[in-house]
Amino acid sequence: MIPKKAHLIGAGGAGMSAIAKYLYQQGYTVTGSDATVSQTITDLSEKYSFQYMGDHKSDNVRSDLEFVVYTPAVGPQNPEYQKAQSLGIPLYSYPEYLGVISKDKKTIAVSGTNGKTTTTTMVGELLVDQGFDPTIIVGGVMQEFSSNYKEGGSDLFVVEACEYKHSFLSLTPSVLVITNITPDHMEYFETFENYQNTFVSLVERMSENGVVICDPSDEALLPIVQKAGERGLSVYDYTQKSFEKQLSVPGEHNRKNAFAALSVLDTLGGEMTRGQSYLQEFFRGSKRRFELLGQTKDGFSVYDDYAHNPEAIETLVGGLRTRYPESSIVMFFQPHLYSRTKDLFEGFVQSLLLPDQVFLLPIYAAREESDDDISSVILAEAMKIQNPSADPIVCTDFDDAQAQFESYDFPKSTIVLVVGAGDVYKLGQQLVQ
Repeated sequence: MIPKKAHLIGAGGAGMSAIAKYLYQQGYTVTGSDATVSQTITDLSEKYSFQYMGDHKSDNVRSDLEFVVYTPAVGPQNPEYQKAQSLGIPLYSYPEYLGVISKDKKTIAVSGTNGKTTTTTMVGELLVDQGFDPTIIVGGVMQEFSSNYKEGGSDLFVVEACEYKHSFLSLTPSVLVITNITPDHMEYFETFENYQNTFVSLVERMSENGVVICDPSDEALLPIVQKAGERGLSVYDYTQKSFEKQLSVPGEHNRKNAFAALSVLDTLGGEMTRGQSYLQEFFRGSKRRFELLGQTKDGFSVYDDYAHNPEAIETLVGGLRTRYPESSIVMFFQPHLYSRTKDLFEGFVQSLLLPDQVFLLPIYAAREESDDDISSVILAEAMKIQNPSADPIVCTDFDDAQAQFESYDFPKSTIVLVVGAGDVYKLGQQLVQ
């Protein structure tokens, strides 16, 4: 029998590495490239027989491959993409390959602007705990499984469904969770109506007798709920759930995430009392979602969080204020993308005034070119205009941020947050070493 072979372009990404694990479990020999040898690449090589081929180059793609999967971060100009195309090897983007997996399974897709990763993790853990045995792919590391992927033996597929560039339109969900919708990725969608409409399009792709789990009273979701009604789909109001006790993770936003996850469990006929108990007692969450990194040398607890838009920052700080009302909150914030910082500028100004002290790091460019019209300095100046007593500190890099932080005399009850979708977690690790 000829061995099955697949190649991944950009294998170190959160989603792509999950595909590598999935293919390994399906009996494939998996090769892949990435610009850097990250811990993710090392783990794939050690645990999943993954063959790292180095940086992107055409020689990495050979004629005996069954197909190639590529990260959306690369395009047709990529040398490996071009080589696969010239050899006639089928090419799938990461979201397209999720669609391949979804096609033959009962798919539970978790979407929304905020809370996708945490809610997907909650759904996955609840279903595993109650014996549903799903396959799970999430855009972060589930602490319970120390992975972004879990192999399942049933036909259930739990997947974090990202709206960026219409990525989730490769899926065919039976159950669709929409946590919330607020403006994001406006550099791509341009208008909020366009953003809403991509969720409408996902509802149009759902299988017959599907279930949409959301807050139908949320005005931003009205066109989505209307489309579900037109298609005769069931709309499950997750806000009807409640908890008597606190969750193991703080914040009203996480309570809503939990309500949505329990609604999935209810839809599948699971045991609700057991599900509530699990989330209240055992759920540890995903990495980079209010993840405790450790303590500084002065004994301050340091938490890492992926919050990268104003609403997420607001809910993070609000949750901490509720649970720890006597604590001071110090935040290191790394804006993610020039375009997002510009588009949501006023929201960032307001939300970043909520912590007691903010240290601003340079904007993390990711896929974008630098833009002289926006910076953390400009953000800090706007914060001071809005609140003259505010004292946002602009830092040049992680070392400068640590030095500035250590020059302050913060109260012993202080909680330290490192926040953003870039590499700010490295600063958190630095603070606790």
